[in-house]
Amino acid sequence: MQNALKILQCSQLELAHEVEAFLAENMMLEQDVNSEAEMDDAALVQGHLGVKNEQNNLTNDSSMHHSVELDQLIPTEMIDEWAEYEDHPLLDHSEHETFDHDAAELSLAEHLWQQLQLLPLSETDRWLGLVLIDALDDNGYCTEPLENILAEVNAARPDLDITVAELKVMLHHLQQCDPPGIGAQSLEESLIAQIRHLHPVPIWAEMAIDVLRYHSKWLLQHDLKRIARTYACTETDVITMLEGFKGLNPYPAAAYRTDAIETVLPDIIVTQKQAELEVTLNEEVLPKLRINRQYARLAQQAKIAQRDLLRGQLTEARFFLKSLEDRFDTLLKVAKAIVTAQADFFLQGERAMKVLKMQTIAEAVALNESTISRAVAGKYLICSRGTYPLSFFFSNQVTDDEASGVAIRAILQELIDGENKQKPLSDQKLQTLLATRGHEISRRTVAKYRDVLGIKSSTERKQLV
Repeated sequence: MQNALKILQCSQLELAHEVEAFLAENMMLEQDVNSEAEMDDAALVQGHLGVKNEQNNLTNDSSMHHSVELDQLIPTEMIDEWAEYEDHPLLDHSEHETFDHDAAELSLAEHLWQQLQLLPLSETDRWLGLVLIDALDDNGYCTEPLENILAEVNAARPDLDITVAELKVMLHHLQQCDPPGIGAQSLEESLIAQIRHLHPVPIWAEMAIDVLRYHSKWLLQHDLKRIARTYACTETDVITMLEGFKGLNPYPAAAYRTDAIETVLPDIIVTQKQAELEVTLNEEVLPKLRINRQYARLAQQAKIAQRDLLRGQLTEARFFLKSLEDRFDTLLKVAKAIVTAQADFFLQGERAMKVLKMQTIAEAVALNESTISRAVAGKYLICSRGTYPLSFFFSNQVTDDEASGVAIRAILQELIDGENKQKPLSDQKLQTLLATRGHEISRRTVAKYRDVLGIKSSTERKQLV
């Protein structure tokens, strides 16, 4: 029972580790590499986990005593597909083993270092260049105070006796490299560097550089009139300058970011045929295992001294397969209940999301609430609207109606998307508009949901053009 609950709660990665560990410890279980070729018609009908008829969901206890000469197939295969091809005669590994490395794009550090190598610099300057490249943040800025960098430099190489002036000179060399704006110590400095790289030089360039250098707070305050008055131009000229800013990049290193993207393989697939929703298991996540036929026969024929050990492993292997089968049966059952309860979400979108408690699903599938919690933990569902963790569909109730936080946030996003960008909606106004739609929530909750959506305040959302 404990093992079954543990298997139920496992995520895909955890389950893969459990299967791998069991295969290493128990000789009776093996990966069913060729199950599709060996499965007979009966196995094809009810071989996939969780897709059997309901009358076959419960395994008769007497089946534990049946002959094991026929493989106990559970089509839940975990195979590295590359293994089938890596020894193919058409693949010459010695010729192609460095292909991916050679074709890989340069990182930002490599790109900058190649440019510095083209400059007539001393070995000391080149080393300082590497230090400064390493000091850049993810956006390409040198935000670390030069005094701090200098202290580290002198601690590492006291024999060089580097001064802050020398470090500034090397930073200036770095700031001349591509991409424009790299190595700047502030956003304003980066934008100024990019403006100076523009060709042809726009008519607003001089004014823009001066505003960024001395009056950037006016830009934050959207004070067009003050800018126009200070530089003896019209507000239209200021708007033209702001339009030009849209072509600049506030994150010079953005194109070189190599953030790892976690790929989620969904456990459940929801397909829609007109107004009908079909819920199935994703066969790619089902490990394919079976009882080893030869060892099972050996357990029957072995001498008494060995028979207990072999039969013990055989029993453990059977229970492990049954735990896997129960896991996917339960997961599918729970997923179907969730999709049924949240059908409006799949058909209409997040605005139709309802409050759903685990207790409701537990009652629908006649299981304990703790079992539901284990079943949805770390599991994912894919549908036409995207990929979601199963836990996403359980929402806390925030109003007296049936709308969930997800639905209210969707409506909030819709209201803000449709607002006048020059006169954005305040939180108080958003609260009023939500109330007219039947969602009574506080202004503080509106602000909280706005923060969850990553939406700035009305003052920060205001656009001048």
